[in-house]
This record gives sequence, C-alpha cells and structure tokens, in this order.
Amino acid sequence: MLFLKNAKSFLRAVWSFVRYGDVPLWQGAEREEACLACPELKLTQTGMFCKKCRCPHWPLSDLRTKWRMRDLRCPLNKWKRRKMVRAKFRVNNIRTYTDDPNGLKTIVLHAVYDDGIPENQRFAQATPSGTVEITINNPPASDVFKHGQEFYVDFTPVEKSAE
Repeated sequence: MLFLKNAKSFLRAVWSFVRYGDVPLWQGAEREEACLACPELKLTQTGMFCKKCRCPHWPLSDLRTKWRMRDLRCPLNKWKRRKMVRAKFRVNNIRTYTDDPNGLKTIVLHAVYDDGIPENQRFAQATPSGTVEITINNPPASDVFKHGQEFYVDFTPVEKSAE
C-alpha cells in the first residue's frame, strides 16, 4: 500500500514538473541544503536518495531531481513551504530611450489572455488582468525581452530580515 501511495505522489509531481517546470533556483537550493544536512541522506553509486521516503533508486527518484519538482514534499517536513503565486505575462510594449547612452528601456508586460491555448486559459482564469512595467538600464538584461514573448512571473513574499 505504501508503494502505491508513493507512486501516486511521485507521478503527480512528475506531471506538475512537466506542466509547470522547475521550482525557482532559490527553492531548489534551500531543499538541497536541508537534505545535505539530514541524517536520512543516502549516497550511493547511482545517486542521492532519502532513506525516509523509501523510493526505488531510479534516476527520477534521485534527490537532485526531486529538489526541482514543485509538488514534492520532504517526508520529514524539512523543506520550507513558502507561499508563491505564479502568473504568466506577455511583453506588449518595449520603449527604448534613444537619448540615453546606456540603452535604457522600459518593458511593459500584461497578463496573458484566453487565446485558446489550454495553459493560457488556466492562467487567464486565475489572473485575468495585470500589468508589470520595469525599466532596465542593462542592455544584456533588457535584450532578453522580445515583443510578444511570454514569461512566468513568480511572486514570493520576502521574509523579514532579523536586523
């Protein structure tokens, strides 16, 4: 019965990974740090595994893969769960300031709309309206944005620092 429960959880996580992609880099790094300090970590010739979750030693169940999957949880609750909202935006306007010698640009993105693409339909239902406007004074960074290109935008609350 435990095998079926683990298999169901893992398949759900793989589906989420295929559908939504990796966790943000900071989240993967936090998970890695927690696992490397954990006494349940098992290093083998084939990879890094958790003794507590008892997954088979397959490449997909290697911790380096699991750290990247959004819907997986640490069986010992050592992975922090931060609240995050993911939205999908499309570049609608790029304003270039020709009088600025540093290549200053303002990028305007709007929330995606229901254009018949299933993923965009889901995002349009969850975030039907929104605008993000950023001014960038770094040409290699601003050149990443192309008119009509779509981006995932993750909103994660900032933890208060202990100052």
